[in-house]
Amino acid sequence: MVIFVAIAVSGCTSNLKETLMRDEYPSYSDTIKNAINNGQILEGMTENQAYLAMSNSKIYGYRCITYSYYKGRFVKTWSYQKKVFALVNESENNCAASTYFIYFINGKVAGWTSY
Repeated sequence: MVIFVAIAVSGCTSNLKETLMRDEYPSYSDTIKNAINNGQILEGMTENQAYLAMSNSKIYGYRCITYSYYKGRFVKTWSYQKKVFALVNESENNCAASTYFIYFINGKVAGWTSY
């Protein structure tokens, strides 16, 4: 069960992606690099690694940052809408339309769900 408590909307910033790709990406393991390049999330990824991976996602676009319960803990949660929904309903970029959720514990990916 996912319960949203606070909502802060944040869009993707190309400058952040460029900075992370230049400053952090070269030091990542090949496994993390492959996941980022393919837009995939792995358990244990940092928030920056997850951000880069989702910026390469072909399915999900608009991101909301919220807090919810995951496995009995109150955790930072990123939620995403499918890009098709965002294109069709441009004025409806909101967390209620999200279908993909990434849960962070201590700044690392603890898990994810998709609906």
